[in-house]
Amino acid sequence: MELKLPSHSTLNDLSATYNAQTIPREFQLAHSLPPETWAEVVVAEGEVELKAGGTPLRVTPERPALIPPGMPFSLKATGKPVRFALRYYHEPVLHDGKELAGLLSRKRVA
Repeated sequence: MELKLPSHSTLNDLSATYNAQTIPREFQLAHSLPPETWAEVVVAEGEVELKAGGTPLRVTPERPALIPPGMPFSLKATGKPVRFALRYYHEPVLHDGKELAGLLSRKRVA
């Protein structure tokens, strides 16, 4: 199953750049993102292992990976040099049904 960011998601934040020695402890253990927050693991150099939903995945510069809200994940070094960061995206916040209808009608037209 290939994950995709929800349409109209917006880039909200960018983490620091990590290497094999600076991966935060909470990322090395089972960690999860808050509701409505997605993360994209973007590797600038080398590779990092992402374990999400029980399946390990090698993330490389050519192969970024998405982490959905609430899914437990961990990141670990593979023994090779690595430099990576996380881009945090937020799903659109809908304040009422009219806003939802507007988004849905724009999606159909586009």
